[in-house]
Amino acid sequence: DAGAIKACFVFLRMDDSLSALPADTLALSQATQSMLLWSDTAFRTQSPLALVGETTVLRPEIGQVIAAAYDPILPVSSHDPTHALRMSARIGVMQ
Repeated sequence: DAGAIKACFVFLRMDDSLSALPADTLALSQATQSMLLWSDTAFRTQSPLALVGETTVLRPEIGQVIAAAYDPILPVSSHDPTHALRMSARIGVMQ
């Protein structure tokens, strides 16, 4: 597990906009953003979450990226550019 993230702690400064969110939505959003090292602009234009009726869910394509990244066949960490290709292949199989 060399290079694997062992723990993640999220500290939020609650403001009016965060306080307006349901706790489950806030928790799912933070968990999603903590699972992988996303770009700082990854969710600037579109949330990783979606509404199905009145229920907040993870968008399927985001779930597929997380599932591919945590595939036990892949290394837990890699600087090899082909790692992205291996993840892409796994996402393609999931669709």
